[in-house]
Amino acid sequence: MSLSPIGIDIGSYKTVISVSVDVLLNSYSNRSTPSSLTFTQQGIRLFGEDSKNQAIQNFKTTISQFKHLIKFNSLGELDFISAQLIKHNHELGFQLDNEFYGPVQLYSMFLGSLKTQIEENGIKIGKCIISVPGNYTSRERELVHIAGYIAGLKDLDVISESVAAGMTFATKNHESGTDEQKRIIVDVGYSQLSISLLRISERTIIVERSLVDNNIGGRIIDKLLCDNLLQKVGLNFEIHSKPYQRVLKECEKFKKILSANQFVSVNIENVTEDKDINTSIKREEFEEWINEILVRVQHDVSKFLHKKDQFQSVELIGGTSRIPSIKDIISKGFKTELGLTLNQDEAISLGDAYLSAVFTKNLQQSHYKIQDLNLHKIDFFIHKEKFENVFPKNKKIPQQQTLEFNIDNDFTIEARDKHIILGQWRLTGFDKSGPTFVQVQFLLNLQGELELIQADQVEQTTSSKFTSVFGGKDQFQSVNQLKSQIVPLISKSHIHHFIKQEAKLQKIDLADKLNKETKNQLESTIYRTRRKLTNDELQSQYGSILDQLEDWLYEDGDEAPTETYKEKLAYLEQLPL
Repeated sequence: MSLSPIGIDIGSYKTVISVSVDVLLNSYSNRSTPSSLTFTQQGIRLFGEDSKNQAIQNFKTTISQFKHLIKFNSLGELDFISAQLIKHNHELGFQLDNEFYGPVQLYSMFLGSLKTQIEENGIKIGKCIISVPGNYTSRERELVHIAGYIAGLKDLDVISESVAAGMTFATKNHESGTDEQKRIIVDVGYSQLSISLLRISERTIIVERSLVDNNIGGRIIDKLLCDNLLQKVGLNFEIHSKPYQRVLKECEKFKKILSANQFVSVNIENVTEDKDINTSIKREEFEEWINEILVRVQHDVSKFLHKKDQFQSVELIGGTSRIPSIKDIISKGFKTELGLTLNQDEAISLGDAYLSAVFTKNLQQSHYKIQDLNLHKIDFFIHKEKFENVFPKNKKIPQQQTLEFNIDNDFTIEARDKHIILGQWRLTGFDKSGPTFVQVQFLLNLQGELELIQADQVEQTTSSKFTSVFGGKDQFQSVNQLKSQIVPLISKSHIHHFIKQEAKLQKIDLADKLNKETKNQLESTIYRTRRKLTNDELQSQYGSILDQLEDWLYEDGDEAPTETYKEKLAYLEQLPL
């Protein structure tokens, strides 16, 4: 069986998987899967639809917002996650039975469930591309790589969501043979707004400009709707309480209804033991409640738009873009009708899969021109010396730069975005008898990740094989190539521990799955055996046995061990029927 290119768009609310040119259905025959993970009281993990269906029952142990936990390792995320998260060693995560699971582990658990979903459909995974927000740093992209490794996805790349959406437009909508055209793609998702100006042709995707706002999204709208609804009916619940989570879940539905209708009737029974909610919400009222979001969308559109901008269309994607007032603000801001040629929910995932196929076939350099933007200023530090703005903000990538400096011993280079360490490299093998002038080449690749290409002790010469990227006319020749070693963001021992933890949890999950399958098999065998009782004699001989077994199955045997189910199954199968 050949390997299939895979694209995964992990959203804060739902995840879409694409294989080659098609979206993969999940076990519920849905085209998307809730981005949700639940730990049950028995320590069993539920993912996707199963987790979402039991989210209220298990609200204290249900985790979501995986991609935001990777980026925003802060207590601000607690407003959007029902689980009781804690800080441990400067990481926000979840603790169960004295085991702490940080953002990378939680992300990898969900990724592992997606990998299982793909493989259970008989698909052999080839290269996999996961899309990430455009404002993910090199560090955060590397953490996604680590999560993928823990989950067993060995051939993995990441790409910005705007590039993936542009790839889908180029593949599906751009007419063959036509010139490059400028397109604006606006993605209003569950946890952020992004606006990107791209140059697109059949084989060109170049991000010219990009804006990302993490203070706009469906999750904030849901919370505003919930808070204002509770205020309207005179109720007040703590965010991490069951009544609040119940109302919040209903507000997700109300938001969708109000996007298509002028009002919605609100009927939520038994919010507490003695309280129901019975009222209605008009669309005008809803828009007043979310006015701060609407104002922010308008501000972002105005901020993004330049007077000299010329573009062929504004394409709209993302689930939150379905809200009429948001759609109207974007249309008026860009002074054009909005294009809806891209599937709002699936464009990014499909673009990931298309790019996966391109990278698999090594077509990028020869057939495609793909460029993204670096949305962070990257500085470098060597001892106390600072090299500022080596990779400037809002410059195209891939991009290569060279650092030049004098040093007389082995050293460590550190890359930072403000105070956040993006990466560290240890350079050794310094020849103390050689020159003290050193050049170090770095690449910020298309995936937005930093790579140290080469480090050399060099001397000036008129016939050099090596020219400084920062330039001038000086020529240099390497006399000693230094050895470089990456200082890992997460140590190998920790990654090994995470893999062992995951194997232990998978064993528990598989045992539970086998238990449920065996129980279902026993239930169906009881029904099948009962149909064989075709006369009074057989009914008299075996009917009461089946009745007793069925009663046991739904009462005392509801949570019996797998071996007990197997024993009773074997007993049924040996009956002379």
